[in-house]
Amino acid sequence: MSDRGMYARIEKNRRDSVPLRLEHVSIVHPVGRNALVIARDLSLILQANSVLCISGRSGSGKSSLLKATAGSAAPTSGQIYWLDADVSSLSRRTIDAARSGLTAALRRRDRAPLVSRARDLMCRLEIEHVSDKYPAAMSGGEAQRVAIARALLLFPPILILDEPTSSLDRTTADKVIEVIKGEAADGAAVLVASHDPGVIHGADSVVPIEARLERADSRVQGNERPFVQLA
Repeated sequence: MSDRGMYARIEKNRRDSVPLRLEHVSIVHPVGRNALVIARDLSLILQANSVLCISGRSGSGKSSLLKATAGSAAPTSGQIYWLDADVSSLSRRTIDAARSGLTAALRRRDRAPLVSRARDLMCRLEIEHVSDKYPAAMSGGEAQRVAIARALLLFPPILILDEPTSSLDRTTADKVIEVIKGEAADGAAVLVASHDPGVIHGADSVVPIEARLERADSRVQGNERPFVQLA
């Protein structure tokens, strides 16, 4: 499918499809003769206008689950769907284009709406003062908020964020959380991984995970986690 065709499909599907769906996803990494289990037989649905938080301490496997969900790595088994499209059936070019349409957006003749949106996000995230700075001249917290603004710029139907408040003080983190919740209120489906209590408490639903080491030859039953349906 061409990039143009993929975007047309997204625009059609975002109106009447479930933004993000995981079906019986398992993520298992070999560790010598053992297996590090991040998720086993995990199924969930993320609807528009909602925030789902994958919670867990550092090293629990949150980032591994997000990488699979974002199409950066394949799960060991199971299916992941973006707007009813099976991610495993998409080419790398299509996945990359879906994850970042900024280059195409910048080719538009009328970029005024894009500039207005960027300025609004910079104001809400309090990073107007870095508009003329290169990344190397920014602090960790500034660079993190710029990355969030860039992710939000094109009103993505699915937003996947990994520890978005990790480099921020409490006051700034709370403002970022409010921006994220605002995007969900405007229609986005937000999947965020975090161990920040503020992010966890602000989410509509929370799925805790904890990586565990198992014997590679052990017969482990699928976990008893129910199919998660978000309102």
